[in-house]
Amino acid sequence: MWESLLGSRELVLKHLKKTTRFFHSSVEKTLHPNLKFLRDECGIPEERVFLVLRSQPQLITNKPKSLRALVARADELGMPRQSRMFMWTLNILQRVSKERFEAKVELMRSFGWSESEFSSAVRKNPTFLSISLDMMRRKMEFFINVVGYTPSFIASQPSILLYSLQKRVIPRFRVTEMLKLKGLWTGKYKFTSILVFTDTKFMEKFVLPHKENVPELLDILRVAGTWKRNETLHLASEDEEGLS
Repeated sequence: MWESLLGSRELVLKHLKKTTRFFHSSVEKTLHPNLKFLRDECGIPEERVFLVLRSQPQLITNKPKSLRALVARADELGMPRQSRMFMWTLNILQRVSKERFEAKVELMRSFGWSESEFSSAVRKNPTFLSISLDMMRRKMEFFINVVGYTPSFIASQPSILLYSLQKRVIPRFRVTEMLKLKGLWTGKYKFTSILVFTDTKFMEKFVLPHKENVPELLDILRVAGTWKRNETLHLASEDEEGLS
């Protein structure tokens, strides 16, 4: 059964001992019922559960009742159990209480998201639920009021909410606006595509070719903390501002 995939119960224990919660859980009363529930009732392939087990073992150490409640919440959002995002959605939901979840639903509703748009956004990328309310509000305000995106467009592209506002979104938007002002913008790339570029690729495409004629571009990145005066390229790791 599961031992055939994981090698042995000892291997299961090795992964689960990464969390202190495991020491207070019963293999027979918690682990086995949860694995059986996910496999037999939810239809989750064993290898998919194993991937989550390795990185987030606390999900499997939930009380069976709690795990069933998480599955019910994912079902309410319309997340297909066959989707590869299903297990990740459960992992996110266990970190977001119902109260915080409802608060985020209300926040996005205030920006114009419908209930179906919220559910659709979660199905596309549930990770955005981990963003704090304050940071979610600030990002929505920037994308709507400054970039000019509609709430519905953001709902269709929820991944853009995951980028650092101060170190990626704002400076890259300012760089593109400066290039437009100088008549150097080709319009070849959409802003959503620009956000995906690595720091190196962004610098190579939009900053370094114009560093002599438009030195302001480097100033924009220097203020944002993604480029320093004594560096040709500074690859700043994405901050985790506002994640909770």
